[in-house]
Amino acid sequence: MVDKLFLKDSRLTYFSSAKQGIIKGIEAIRRHHEEFGFVEGGKVQRGPVTLVYVQSGDERRIAHAHFSNY
Repeated sequence: MVDKLFLKDSRLTYFSSAKQGIIKGIEAIRRHHEEFGFVEGGKVQRGPVTLVYVQSGDERRIAHAHFSNY
């Protein structure tokens, strides 16, 4: 789903609640999501999130994600 949701160019950035610092680019975000060990059906996440979408062709894709928790 990462490739269907996120922008695939140099504008893509991501702040994770799981690690410090900014993650840049689709390859780094794919690796980061692989570390979560997602399973079918998922799980409920808590905490604030900000998503910034941009138009990419005929679709809107996430260009920036910022997850946080308290």
